[in-house]
Amino acid sequence: MRSLEYVPGRAGQALSLTMGSKLYFHHDAAWTASAMTIDVWINPASLPEKRRYTVIDSGGKPSLFLMPGGQIRCTMGVERNVAYPIVPGQWTHIACLSDGQTQSLYVNGVEVDRSPSGPVIASGEQPVHIGSDEPSGEDEFNGLLDSLRIFGRTLTPKEICAAAGGGC
Repeated sequence: MRSLEYVPGRAGQALSLTMGSKLYFHHDAAWTASAMTIDVWINPASLPEKRRYTVIDSGGKPSLFLMPGGQIRCTMGVERNVAYPIVPGQWTHIACLSDGQTQSLYVNGVEVDRSPSGPVIASGEQPVHIGSDEPSGEDEFNGLLDSLRIFGRTLTPKEICAAAGGGC
C-alpha cells in the first residue's frame, strides 16, 4: 500500500487513487473461481489518453480497465473493449461478470455487452492490484473507486440493478 487516501465517496468513503498510488493483495485461491463478478463504482478525474487506467488486475484476467475514449475493458474469459460515454467527475457503476461460458458487462445496471467466453482463470499466482496493473504497477487509475466487490459467482440482473442504485 502506498499513497492512498480516503475521501467522501458515493456511499461513505471512496479510495482516492493518483499517480504513484499502490494497493495490492497476495494471490488467493478464491481468485480462480469458475464464475466471477467484479462490481464497482468509478469516478475518474480524467480519461486515459494513451494507455489505460487500471481498476483491478491480476496479470490479465480477471481484470477491469478504463481505456482511452471512455471504453471499458472487461476481461474475464475473453478480452473485450466496449465503448461507453464515461464522464470524468461523475460516478458510474460497472459490473463485469462471467459464468465461464458467457461474459457480460453492465454499466449503471444495464447490460451493454454480452459475448462468448472461456473459463475465468487467473494465470499463475499473481497478486491482485487495485488501481494499477500487474505486474508493472503502471497504468494507475486517476480518480475515485467506491464499493469494489468481487464475487465468486455471477450476480443476477436484479442484484446488479440494486448495486447500481435501482431504477434499471
